[in-house]
Amino acid sequence: MRIISTNKLGPATGYLLAVLLIFSECCFGSGYQVSGELEVLKKGSKRQLSAFDHAVVSLTPIGMSLPLAVPTAMVAVEQTGKRFIPRILPVVKDQVVHFYNRDKFDHNVFSRDQPGVFDLGRYPIGDYGTQRFDSLGLQKVYCNIHKAMVLDVLVLANHYFSTTDSAGHYQIEGVPKGRYELRAWHIYGGEESLVIDVLSHTVVPLMTLKSMRVVREINAHKNKEGKRYKKKTLKYSR
Repeated sequence: MRIISTNKLGPATGYLLAVLLIFSECCFGSGYQVSGELEVLKKGSKRQLSAFDHAVVSLTPIGMSLPLAVPTAMVAVEQTGKRFIPRILPVVKDQVVHFYNRDKFDHNVFSRDQPGVFDLGRYPIGDYGTQRFDSLGLQKVYCNIHKAMVLDVLVLANHYFSTTDSAGHYQIEGVPKGRYELRAWHIYGGEESLVIDVLSHTVVPLMTLKSMRVVREINAHKNKEGKRYKKKTLKYSR
């Protein structure tokens, strides 16, 4: 799905946070808070990364079903400074994401991951494209013009998720009583899970993730035609 508009809209920064607050406080009723922290180790090392953000923590119910409502509030990704902001984006299945070009040059957002292949085409500053994410799991998204632009879209079955801050802290609001599998995943490929029982406000023990990739491996991807990029990539921090 692609929609291109020539209208310049206001800044989209903060829309994702607003959506998460709407989910937890308005749409799905009261519940309990699940919170905790994680640390991320460098690939092949016991040394920690300099920061632990860019991870997603999510809950999957065990032995029970939860009502699923596809959120209607807008989720936005900024393309600015030859980067996607945010770098990682958890969404609920069938949610629509707007990709805004804030740079003074063209971008071309695409993904070659099956079954969610898409190509928004080339569009300039002030324009945007939209894409519905209807396949569960990880979707790698790139720009066909700027190789260093990488976005991980994690498509989940419900809204019980959170991203971590630089210290590795997270909290998930409005969680109903029950047993859950808690999963933590980082953009460098580290992943861990454990089973928790939510009977009240719950603090999860420290989790340790081990990176499976480094920046140069993440940047080693092809363009939308499956060919090498012609220009050198910019180094991505952290």
